[in-house]
Amino acid sequence: FIYTERCKKNSHFHLYCDGMAQYILTGLEPRMVDPPNPFKGFEGRLWQKIYGNPGIRATIEDYYIFAPEYVVLKLDNQPVRIPSIKKDDAELVDLFNRIFEYDTSKNIPQKIVLIDQLPEMMGYVEEHAAMLDILEKYKEDVVIKPHPRLPLSYYDKWDLNILTDNFSWDMYCFNNPLDTKLFINHSSGAVFFPYILYDADMMVIATTALCKNEKVCKPVFDILCPTLQKAGKELYYPKTLEEFEENIKSCLEKLSN
Repeated sequence: FIYTERCKKNSHFHLYCDGMAQYILTGLEPRMVDPPNPFKGFEGRLWQKIYGNPGIRATIEDYYIFAPEYVVLKLDNQPVRIPSIKKDDAELVDLFNRIFEYDTSKNIPQKIVLIDQLPEMMGYVEEHAAMLDILEKYKEDVVIKPHPRLPLSYYDKWDLNILTDNFSWDMYCFNNPLDTKLFINHSSGAVFFPYILYDADMMVIATTALCKNEKVCKPVFDILCPTLQKAGKELYYPKTLEEFEENIKSCLEKLSN
């Protein structure tokens, strides 16, 4: 309602999207910014008479983003660079901690952290189970941060450590060194944003390429991950489960030295 009302008045929008969508989908897809008429019958005809079909895309003036050099799709609008966050700014970190009431004593002793997503919704149940089978071999070094909407009972089949308390992952990253861990993830900004926001020095295994039914993320992560690798990030992008396990072994060896 707000968008269509402002479009009617020839307003211009400044677009900002959070999450990885701004790097792999750009947030400018028609389905995101040109929603259809939500009504039918009389209400639909009334909506059409008042608003017509103005569309939002044409009113977007510019696009605010951290590190626009990592965007993998062509932007229709001029990107405006948001200054990077200074993780070494103690005053800023303290401010964030107080705002989010973050417990700075939070500690994760394991070396490998799987930031999990929703395998059923994202169509990689089989591959996800195979990855957990592999991680179970290294269970003393592994902990899983489950997705908030994934029941913990999902992991009953595996003997793995699970983080059960709820806390902001972004705040954990602000307050802790990241070069002592290996982070594993399918496609969430949780592991990519430390690279982007404050040029973190960290090991990451992105598992998108392992998922044969992946239709949305894989085509663009096939571009994004090599881009991050060329920028000097210690990012691994395995194409097979065998390569995935080899990456884990290699990273653990590096972390032990």
